[in-house]
Amino acid sequence: DNRYVDGGVHSPINADLLVGEGLDLIVVIAPMSMDDASGAVRTLNGPVRMFWRQQVRSEVDEMREAGENVLLIEPTLAEAKSMGPTMMDPTRIVNVVMQTTSVARESLAKEDMADQLTILRSAASNGSS
Repeated sequence: DNRYVDGGVHSPINADLLVGEGLDLIVVIAPMSMDDASGAVRTLNGPVRMFWRQQVRSEVDEMREAGENVLLIEPTLAEAKSMGPTMMDPTRIVNVVMQTTSVARESLAKEDMADQLTILRSAASNGSS
């Protein structure tokens, strides 16, 4: 007799629930979004990715305006293409993992990531979650 609704109906990331929790860093991984609007139109599910990109960006902007430190990770064009039009296609998992691992390493090596990585390393060495 109960009705349940997937959290994705409200938000693709639901990270707004963490605002005000006193966290050092909120890491948002938004696989249905896209890091570049011009790249999204070059995918088979571009309109969906553009919609989620707007939603994610709006929510992340609100969190940052509330004073939260947010690290946003979204797929690049190469990652989105490796996922294909059906984002949960199990036949693509190996290719997706290979592609995302490579891109994540490149992204995290950028100089502007230093402060956020220091927070993550500190939390890991302290056993924090």
